[in-house]
Amino acid sequence: MGSIRFGQSQANISPAVLNHQTASPLKASNIQIRVGSEYLNDFTPAGIEAFVDKHTKFFESGDKKLDVAEVKAFVQKLAQNPEAVKNMTFDLKDPELGLLRNDGVEERHLKGAFSVDFEDTSQLAKGSATDVKFVDAKSVSFDIKDQEDTISGAQKQITTLRDEKKGLQSDLQSAKDELALAQRVIGGNAMQEYEKLSSRQDEIADTLEGLETQETAYKEELSAQGTSPERKTELNHILKGIGEERKALTTEKQSNTEKLNASQGPLLQRYALKDLPTLQDKVEAAEQSIAGVDTKIKDQVRVVEGAVKPVADTAKMPDKPVTPDAAAKPAPSDEAEAVDAKPAAVDPTAVQVGPKPELEALKAKPANYQAQQLKDMPAADQKSFVNSLSTEERAALKTEVEGFINKSESTSGARFRNANAKYKDLLGVISGSPAAAKPTAAPTDAAPSKPVDEATTTTTAAKTETTTASSSTTSSTTTRTETKPSNVTVGEPGEALAEGGLSRKNQPLKVNGTAVTKESFKSLAIQDKFDILMKADQEFLRDLLTSMTKEERSQIKTLAREKISTYAGSTYSASSTSTVRIQRNEDGTAAYVTTHANGSQTVKAVSKEHQEEVERAQYILDIIAELDGGGATAPPAGGTTTTTVNRNTQTTEVDTSVATEGLRTVKYTVRPGETASSIAERQYGNRLRGQEILKLNPELEAQVKARAGDTEFIRVPLVTNSSEPLVITILDKDEKALDDPVRNASPVTQPPVSNRPKVVEEPVTPKPAESKPAPPPRAAS
Repeated sequence: MGSIRFGQSQANISPAVLNHQTASPLKASNIQIRVGSEYLNDFTPAGIEAFVDKHTKFFESGDKKLDVAEVKAFVQKLAQNPEAVKNMTFDLKDPELGLLRNDGVEERHLKGAFSVDFEDTSQLAKGSATDVKFVDAKSVSFDIKDQEDTISGAQKQITTLRDEKKGLQSDLQSAKDELALAQRVIGGNAMQEYEKLSSRQDEIADTLEGLETQETAYKEELSAQGTSPERKTELNHILKGIGEERKALTTEKQSNTEKLNASQGPLLQRYALKDLPTLQDKVEAAEQSIAGVDTKIKDQVRVVEGAVKPVADTAKMPDKPVTPDAAAKPAPSDEAEAVDAKPAAVDPTAVQVGPKPELEALKAKPANYQAQQLKDMPAADQKSFVNSLSTEERAALKTEVEGFINKSESTSGARFRNANAKYKDLLGVISGSPAAAKPTAAPTDAAPSKPVDEATTTTTAAKTETTTASSSTTSSTTTRTETKPSNVTVGEPGEALAEGGLSRKNQPLKVNGTAVTKESFKSLAIQDKFDILMKADQEFLRDLLTSMTKEERSQIKTLAREKISTYAGSTYSASSTSTVRIQRNEDGTAAYVTTHANGSQTVKAVSKEHQEEVERAQYILDIIAELDGGGATAPPAGGTTTTTVNRNTQTTEVDTSVATEGLRTVKYTVRPGETASSIAERQYGNRLRGQEILKLNPELEAQVKARAGDTEFIRVPLVTNSSEPLVITILDKDEKALDDPVRNASPVTQPPVSNRPKVVEEPVTPKPAESKPAPPPRAAS
């Protein structure tokens, strides 16, 4: 067995050369061409035609007849590759050579490259020449034909897949219609109502399980020998309270079950809330099936694209004369050069050529809308869009994506799991894309010399967060990178101000050399806006911040916090529960006060070099707090914290901080609907330890008590409608409770008196005591 490789056809060798006794490559290399026992000796076109006609019998079918054009091409191919076929003899009617009519092989295939696997059938007597080979072709592989077959097969696959996609699209529309019908029949926000009830059912189940465990423990203690009468009375009260709570929870659970199972609508269109997840899963299954088909279509399109170029390259025939008109025309594309190779029309939804207009339009939308749209786009489009964003725009988008991830992780249902996976993929694209180039500041000879800290922007947090979300812990890693020098400069002293122009000490403020007015300020990038706010005279700040959107102010707030955190030696993140403030002292100095999640405080002196800059950042935060709500951020005069003590109710909030030195604490991401009592029940099996959780998070405790109203504050939901996840500090599961007698026996180091907040007693007029049953005493953990 042997193999011959023929390259692509070159310029044709003239018949005169082929017939020459010494110059002919066929005769010089002893290459013979035959049909049966007769050999072809005249290689002129007429001679080849006569030879083929002679050996084509009139009674032979078309499939048995030789194709003259193909024979001519084969003769040329042998003459152009004499060394590869030296001393070989070929039978033109060998069917594997592909020279017969209607055998699927065309002239263009023979002019391209191809390979022949053959056997030598020589049966010569001993002593005869051994360098003569009678070739019996066993298989021939034509490059162009193989590529065309590949294209044809891919085309058929694409057609089949498109038909399949149409059917799936019909199924998807039917599933969507049924889901929409169910939501209309049920009415209201059906899906949200299902999620709310389902989440509450899970919480009730966990609470009932915890009550069962507690009840068993209390009953064992009640029946144990040596339990004092006082303790037995206490335990009976506790068991009675557990019974009442179980009864209330069981009733609520039964009511929720009835709501979930209640069917609504006409006889043939009745749906219940519990049916919604199944209907939603049908929609998602159809969407995933369509996505799978789209992937297969893209794979076949790539097969076509990969085959078109080789076909085009091989099909170029150099022996064709080039006309002047053809030479003047531009070179055709690879796809246009393909000979009889018609690649399948590409589905516009599968392959995008050129930039997408919707990506440009998306840049004008808010960051939360961008995140929602990008998560369903191909990765290439996501990367293209993210790369076009500035550092500030990308940071805002990343914050929104992280918020959506935390929301979807705390919500059940296949739809939310699917969205969560998409958002995580998008976060990977955002984190892995390089920052868009930002124009450098125009040199300004007139700009006065400034300190380094004033000529550069604040350090921004380029957060590379890897968040492993579980029921109890969240870890994050934050890396800081320095930003480029500020584009904002200050004009010359005495330089005239434009109408509505912004200034610093009566000197115009400029961005890249252009004076900024209140109107042009609106179109600046976020970083430039922040730099203007840091430099402009204080009288402009409130108007400028008011002219910004709430989303822009949120980004400004992040930059201001970063400015303070940079000099306070504290890392700020969106999920951080620590706060950093600046307070003025009576002697004119200032200090940073960092309040940590556990209530402890760290004080760090402010250097005079940075005092004005950080105070400006704090003033910006104060104005934003007034404009957007969330409580005032400025400290009372004198930089101390004033706390009210109500002597009538004995609820003293003098110092809510809890010393956690030596205690094992963990971070906990609060899920929607969770309360301090439900977290305590889940973590420690004792819902009353919810008070301990709030004491470890004093700011949260104050917010919860303010929203409690008539509700027991440890049962108030901790998360409101916020896009940012809430991360709190709790004790490790194996750690003893804060009110444990053994723990309290050890002295606790108190902070210095100078660092404690002042206590201001508020006189309160005594009120008649209300007749309310006393709450059961706290059980020992």
